Amino acid sequence: MSWLSISSYEGNTFVAFLDISGFKQMMNSKEKVHDVLNKFYSSLFYSVGDLNSVKDDIKLNIIAVSDCAVIFLSKGVHDNVDENQGLTKLLEFIRKVNGEFVEPHNNYPFLTTCSIAYGDFE
Repeated sequence: MSWLSISSYEGNTFVAFLDISGFKQMMNSKEKVHDVLNKFYSSLFYSVGDLNSVKDDIKLNIIAVSDCAVIFLSKGVHDNVDENQGLTKLLEFIRKVNGEFVEPHNNYPFLTTCSIAYGDFE
């Protein structure tokens, strides 16, 4: 399935790093860690699906490991991502997932730390 793979990309783009704040302290409770990681991964997965429509030429890509995720945008194989469109899409994604992390019905709401950079990426 194509939505499970990440295509090769070379060019200028945005790269973001998202990390669960206070994860080390959460590891004292198996229930809390399970709930937080489940919410983290499911929110990333569903938000990418929602924001990566077939007609969009800028695609979100995520590599998630443990309590962090690297997100980058791609457009074709060697095309630079437009700075305005790319930043808008990336910020929309980050707003969407962070909003889900702090929803009142979550058993264990949490915050993330995020860094964003723009430049040459391979």
